[in-house]
Amino acid sequence: MYYDLGTELRKHSGSEILDLIDTKIAEVMPTRIVIDPITVVGTMMKDDYRIFAFDLTTRLKNWQAVTLLTGEVRPGEMYPAEISYAVDGVILLMLSDEGDARRKYIEVLKMRGTNHLTGKQSVDITRKDGVIVLKARF
Repeated sequence: MYYDLGTELRKHSGSEILDLIDTKIAEVMPTRIVIDPITVVGTMMKDDYRIFAFDLTTRLKNWQAVTLLTGEVRPGEMYPAEISYAVDGVILLMLSDEGDARRKYIEVLKMRGTNHLTGKQSVDITRKDGVIVLKARF
């Protein structure tokens, strides 16, 4: 199921949006939830965003579904602190132009409760195999 929250964000308060999200999840009972991109919500809510982000992540954890929140940051910017303190993991996907090639990298900045590889890891993304972490570093 796909639901566009864009128009709702313009008309309702943060608590009303959270209630709407809960209602839509209850209708479907999904195993995966994706909010893409959460950074748009931040620009629309301004001062209330930190509280909204905490309440959102708390509610989403109660649904026992895998949840993915996407966002955009410019190269060199830190990931948004308003959401990152409340989530269990933060993974960056980066693109880099290196000569004639464009390289893709991931970096796990936060993964609560696990021991994970740190630093920038070169990856390839294919239709057949999905995301592949490459052994060689560029």
